Amino acid sequence: MDTGGISVPPIKRFQSMRHIHGKFSFLWELRSMSDDDPSKAAQSLAKSYPEDLDTERLIDEVESLKLVYRQHFGKESLQPLKLLNKIKGLGLHELFPECAIALTLFLTIPVSVASGERSFSRLNLIKSDII
Repeated sequence: MDTGGISVPPIKRFQSMRHIHGKFSFLWELRSMSDDDPSKAAQSLAKSYPEDLDTERLIDEVESLKLVYRQHFGKESLQPLKLLNKIKGLGLHELFPECAIALTLFLTIPVSVASGERSFSRLNLIKSDII
């Protein structure tokens, strides 16, 4: 039970995580998407992060990345971190800076259950009081 701060039901947290995953997942699911879907998804993502992503560049990069994905990554389905590492490892991050930024955004979005963190914080306080 969350007692400090605002309490958010776990179901809402998971819905939020699912929503965020849905916004970004096209980046690593490019191979299985139809031709128009990546552009629409890129446009939607860029509108959600206008200060970080340029819509037109992201759309162009996603279209190109789809071709590169097929040629360089084979049939392997890459998870976000592996995809970002491959892009950087092959020196493609200079060709796909918006895609690299989008993947970095996704990988650095804080995901936690605050009640668990608060429990450990309280344990440290209790431990400090005892010592």
